[in-house]
Amino acid sequence: MTKPHPSRNRSRDPERTRAAILSAARAEFVEHGFTGARTGIIATKAEVPQGLIYHYFEGKQDLFDAVMEEVFAPYFDGMMAMLSGAQEVGPDLLEQAIRLYFHFLKENPHVPRLLAWWMANQGWKDKPLVHKRELGAELEVLGAQRIAEGQAAGFIRPELDPGFVVKTFVDICLMWHMSKGSHLLECGLVEGCEDRDLEYLEHAIEVFMRGIATSPPSS
Repeated sequence: MTKPHPSRNRSRDPERTRAAILSAARAEFVEHGFTGARTGIIATKAEVPQGLIYHYFEGKQDLFDAVMEEVFAPYFDGMMAMLSGAQEVGPDLLEQAIRLYFHFLKENPHVPRLLAWWMANQGWKDKPLVHKRELGAELEVLGAQRIAEGQAAGFIRPELDPGFVVKTFVDICLMWHMSKGSHLLECGLVEGCEDRDLEYLEHAIEVFMRGIATSPPSS
């Protein structure tokens, strides 16, 4: 008995088809970035006709946006829940936020690579990274608000810009996951990467928290 082609089965299941396209698109964007990605290759990997992509997405840009929204959704949701649910704003909350983002990037190595491609292509000139879900902007506002509350409470230096404080901890985490390969090679530490990740995280938290504190944290 002849088995039906996978694409025929997927065409009858819209959710499965859309998920297959997003999965194939993510792999293509990770490998080649937005500019180098080809919808024909995405269609082949997803085992769907190329024209079907445009039934679910307006074009390659819309598809890229959907991929970024999908990969960031768990982080946005988790961080929003942490920041909005905190009863008190203190150093522990900020440290938890840093750890959450660091481990999100560590557990999803495709995310730093997607961000690297996006930055290299200067995608920020066109529009925000995740524009359909407003959680990105909401999270930035809430994060800065929590920093300002920390300043009012007296544990964060009042002269610091709350938005820059948030941006600094984001970049401290992101740049490690983007560039750690060269660091490990220079140090001859290709093996034992897991330990180096955790060592860097503890070091980064120590430097960051001391840098924003109104007085050095007690040892």
